[in-house]
Amino acid sequence: MKYKNIKTIFIFTVLFVLVIFLTGCNKNTDEQVNNVIIQSDDEKYQISLSEDIEIQFNTDENYSLDLFSEKDNFYLYVNTIYKNREVDLLDYVKDDKEFVLSKKNNTRDTIDISSINLQKYTAYSYSFTYTDSDFNKDFFTQIVWIETSDNIYILNLEISTENKDRYIQIFNDIINSFTEL
Repeated sequence: MKYKNIKTIFIFTVLFVLVIFLTGCNKNTDEQVNNVIIQSDDEKYQISLSEDIEIQFNTDENYSLDLFSEKDNFYLYVNTIYKNREVDLLDYVKDDKEFVLSKKNNTRDTIDISSINLQKYTAYSYSFTYTDSDFNKDFFTQIVWIETSDNIYILNLEISTENKDRYIQIFNDIINSFTEL
């Protein structure tokens, strides 16, 4: 009789552990993010973006890519500069930072220019927070300059500070997914 009770307890324990294990495995697959590939208007590059973000496309001739999410106050603008000679990218980034910060209202929390490891490209980034008078909100901005053999790409990612924590990883994913075509 004791043997049957021990055997029954053992079987229930194994089944319980198996159910816990399988439930945990399914939870991880549910959390996988599905991405959509977005190609620039000029077909020079592509990025990957979570399909969970409700984005809209804007056609602005000043940008090779212009995306936004009205719901989250998320904006992504990308400029393409066609290189016709070698440049010192860091000097361009320093000048850009100085110019951009002089044009924004109430800038703060400025993070200095840093080199970022981005595949085989040379890339620099800086960020800051500013007050947008049109929206009457604070925005976090990250600007990334990427140099390839033929072009320079400037990614300007902006998000309302109330959604910043959610978008920091999304910004990093967008930057890391950048691929020149």
